Amino acid sequence: MELDIDQGNTRLKWRFSRQSMQHGSVESLMQTVRTSRLVRVRMVSVVSNSRQQQLISLIVVASSLPVTWSIAKSTAECMGVINGYDNPAQLGPDRWCALVAATLEYKPRGRGLVVLGCGSACTVDFVDSNKHHLGGWIAPGTAALKHGLRDCTNLSFDAASDDASLPLGHATNSCVHLGCSTMSKGFITQVVREAERQFGNKWVLVMHGGDAETMARYLPEHITCFMAAELVFDGLAYVCGRETQLSSKLS
Repeated sequence: MELDIDQGNTRLKWRFSRQSMQHGSVESLMQTVRTSRLVRVRMVSVVSNSRQQQLISLIVVASSLPVTWSIAKSTAECMGVINGYDNPAQLGPDRWCALVAATLEYKPRGRGLVVLGCGSACTVDFVDSNKHHLGGWIAPGTAALKHGLRDCTNLSFDAASDDASLPLGHATNSCVHLGCSTMSKGFITQVVREAERQFGNKWVLVMHGGDAETMARYLPEHITCFMAAELVFDGLAYVCGRETQLSSKLS
C-alpha cells in the first residue's frame, strides 16, 4: 500500500493508495499505518525539520515492512513546468506540488492558469500558456487575519464567528468578520485583475485548501473555476516521481 502525506501548518492530511483524503491527529494516522502493509510513502511538509523527522520516525516504527520514502522538494522544472522563483528551492513544496498538478491536469492548451491555495496562507500562482510559472503572491488566510488582529490588539471576539447578516457590523464579532471577509473579497478582486492583465480573458482558475469554497463566493460569475481539494496530493505523484534520488529505504 502507498501513503501520501501533506504535513501542513495547521492540519495533517493523508491519502492511502488513491483513496479519499483524510485529516486528523498523528495517532489517527498511526492506527491505520499499523494495520496496513505499507511499502511506499510520498510526503510534502512545510513544518520544521524536527517535526517532519518526528513524524517519519513514528511511521517507521508503526510500519511492519521496510518503506521507500520520497520527500517532495521544489525544483527548477518538473514535467515541463518551469519554476518562476529566482531560487526555485525557496518555493514551498506544497505550493509546487499544487502548481505542477494544476498545470498538467487543468490548464487548457493556449490559456493561462491561476492556482489559488486557501489555507493558513492564501497563495496565488500565475502560469502562462507555455507552462512557465510567472510568480505569485502570499497573504494571510482568513483565520490568520483574525488571529493576527487578536494578537495585535486588545479586541475580544469569536474568531470562528461568521456573522455577516448585515453589510455593517453592530458588534465586535460581526465587525471583525465583515472586515476580514471584505479584505478577502478585495484580494480575490486583485487576483482577477492581475490574471486579466496577464492573460486577457484566456485563463482558468484552480482553487484548493480548506477555505476555497468560502473564497470562491467572492468570484465574479464569468470566471471559470475548478475546485481541486486534493491538488497537493495529485502533485506529489509528479514531483516525487522526478525525485527518486530523495528516496531511501528505512526500516
